[in-house]
Amino acid sequence: MLGSCVRSPDAAGRRRRKPLSELLRFPSSKSGEGLATLKEYAGRMKPGQKEIYYIAADSLAAAANAPFVEQLIKRDLEARAPAARVG
Repeated sequence: MLGSCVRSPDAAGRRRRKPLSELLRFPSSKSGEGLATLKEYAGRMKPGQKEIYYIAADSLAAAANAPFVEQLIKRDLEARAPAARVG
């Protein structure tokens, strides 16, 4: 069992960080049924927004119903939800 975090070795991680980050897609509060890249998320950020909001939960339903996410939605902000567990 790997647990909820997977990490690549440091040398490979540094060298491949940018190419790999462009491939990653996660559900978000504004992606509907689809998945969003970090670049797409950043393109929807409000002017002056410096933070990236995310929530880790056991399921997408749990993430969507979290008070933290509900408050972000009320403020028209987006939260990423990398909810899939490894293990």
